[in-house]
Amino acid sequence: MIRWLSVVVLVACSSQQPPVVSAQSTPLEKTLERAQAFERGVNGPREYREAARLYEQACDGGKGDIAACHRWIDAALHTRGADAKLGSSSMSIIVKALCERRDSLGCVLGGLSGDEASKEAFRKLPDPEQDCGPGNAAACETALAIQFPNFQGSTGAAARQDDLEDRACRAGVLAGCLGLIEAVRSCTYVPGASRCVDKLLREWKKYESEDHLHALAEATTACDRGDAKACDILPGRRIDARVLCDAHDWGACGELGCLGDTAMTKLAESHGAWVNCQAIQNRANAASRPEPPPRPGLPADPSLPAFTPSSRPLFDTLAFWRHATEPEESSWPEFDIHNLGTREIIVLQTTAYAYDKTGALVAKTEERRIDVLALEPGKSFTNSYYGARVLPAEAVAFSICYDAIGFAPLVFWQDAIPCRATPAMTATVPRAIDGAGSSVQRWFHAAAAQAFTGLRLHYGFVTTFGSAALSSSQMGLAELAAGSVAFAGTETAPAPDAVGIPILVGSLAVLYNLSGVDKLQLSPATLARIYQHDITTWNDRAIAADNPGVKLPARPIVAYHDAHDSDETQQLASYLERAARGVWRLKSGAALTWPAGARSAVGILSEDGAISYANFADLIHERSIGLRYSGKVARIRNRSGKYVEPTAESTAAAARELTGKLAPGALDARNPAAYPISFPSWMVVARPSDRGSGVALATYLAYLLGDGQRLLPALGLAPLPPGVAAAARAQAAQLAP
Repeated sequence: MIRWLSVVVLVACSSQQPPVVSAQSTPLEKTLERAQAFERGVNGPREYREAARLYEQACDGGKGDIAACHRWIDAALHTRGADAKLGSSSMSIIVKALCERRDSLGCVLGGLSGDEASKEAFRKLPDPEQDCGPGNAAACETALAIQFPNFQGSTGAAARQDDLEDRACRAGVLAGCLGLIEAVRSCTYVPGASRCVDKLLREWKKYESEDHLHALAEATTACDRGDAKACDILPGRRIDARVLCDAHDWGACGELGCLGDTAMTKLAESHGAWVNCQAIQNRANAASRPEPPPRPGLPADPSLPAFTPSSRPLFDTLAFWRHATEPEESSWPEFDIHNLGTREIIVLQTTAYAYDKTGALVAKTEERRIDVLALEPGKSFTNSYYGARVLPAEAVAFSICYDAIGFAPLVFWQDAIPCRATPAMTATVPRAIDGAGSSVQRWFHAAAAQAFTGLRLHYGFVTTFGSAALSSSQMGLAELAAGSVAFAGTETAPAPDAVGIPILVGSLAVLYNLSGVDKLQLSPATLARIYQHDITTWNDRAIAADNPGVKLPARPIVAYHDAHDSDETQQLASYLERAARGVWRLKSGAALTWPAGARSAVGILSEDGAISYANFADLIHERSIGLRYSGKVARIRNRSGKYVEPTAESTAAAARELTGKLAPGALDARNPAAYPISFPSWMVVARPSDRGSGVALATYLAYLLGDGQRLLPALGLAPLPPGVAAAARAQAAQLAP
């Protein structure tokens, strides 16, 4: 069937008359003119295969016209009349010949295909990006070809890419023009494409983007001449895929396959064509949706008062100011993000909400991470949600917040309290409580913030990097000492001048990935020897003694640990120091000195034979949102000699032995049902400086230690025993005299 289709197309094309060319042209020029005429359908139907044949003829195996070689390579790579031959001898011969002629694009293609000689030759050539400009189109083509990856990730990099594409466009390279106006293509994927293009034109004219306007004019002219690439990027000008497929554009045949034509799919695959079916589906979906009705323009937010950087609480270092939106606007409005604090912000993850006139939430953006932000104190940054899904027509109000923030030098705070979809949140709930620290507490505070709405709450857990990295608990205590937060979560002993109030009991799970072993038991001494590299294979006699009747493989053990002295690492060390006394010897001062060759990354369990550890509450959260740890959970031998797996129930069994004299570290529970690596966690508060702060803290703690305790089992955590909780509530009440 495929062969028959090909023959029919060939017969139809072979009867056409060759295009008319200029009588004054040289033989080579006539060949190229005929090829371009076939390519564009001038004076007759399009015929990409004939165009590719003529380009290949003029290229002459890389010894002929270089521009013709480039055009043939482009046709082969995009399967327009020539099959995908990147790995074929024909392509290799041409690329090698071009590189030997010091054609930089040929060297690039050779290097990308793995030819070491081409890579070395390219390294000796001048920088094509520097040489790109009028009169040197080849350098522009090369500079565009080697953008792997494209210049994305920062404003400066985007400006550099725009500059390169503008110079390439003005040098006559159509790819540069099309790259510069790529935003026009995205308009074809949304209802109201013409209004989308009009908006872009208004923006380009407003900001005097002459380079974009010039590129759009060049693309329009190329499309008028019949260039399918140029027409593809212009809404409403795209050439029908059936026309292109009949002209032997195998990629267009693949598009027809994406739309359900099985024969075209096979035809495209037989020629090695690759096609982005998702783009075809997006275009079809946009065409099937009705255009959104016009919306009234929205004014900008009231102007922010002048501000200077000041020492502010951690979660109040940002302010957002929304730009005005134009009538018939279909995209999210832009926001200015102001850094009100004294620390440089390097990472920010924001979320924007849209509401109707009744205050109901009608849309929410996907979370966007802005990396390499470098937002200095006192400066602003404009965040555009361009490309987010189209707003419903009923959206008339907006709010924005953030989920994570990173400060220099490389301190990353993740806010455990989800952004609330409440436009007037700060006006209706003026009192805020900010906390930070222990990672095991984050899911409790997040759940409490949803259930207890009397206060505005934030709780951040932190990741630091470098040689001076601190655990989340240590960072929380440091922020508390600096006055940036009202409380710190920790599993360590509070300072003498602070108030430590227990709120929950958590547990640490030991995870492993060992094919063929679905249940693993470990004693404290065995676990200690594994992490000290005294035991290096899974069939060691000590592990076998813990697992009678289990066939253990002779596979090397890969013991992963946290990259720094994390809360989880501290709990593991605390437990082994007590339960494996006489065996565990790694404790050295405030941090551990791991054996040579230890793998530093918690939770990395894709490797067969790996072992690691993580908060059990984190596992429960991952499962609740549909994710799964690749590892299995090991059973650990407790003081009664029972091997117990971490669960909310086994953690609670350990918690029931808590008394009024709480000490940091793993609980020495005697209950046979208790999970042994269970530990208490405290909220540490500084003595409030004013009555309002004290009342807010006391109110929140009263909830956490009362009704809030019922939230814990579902989170993989355990409540305090009634007597301990009552004593903690009495302690919390003293914060509000």
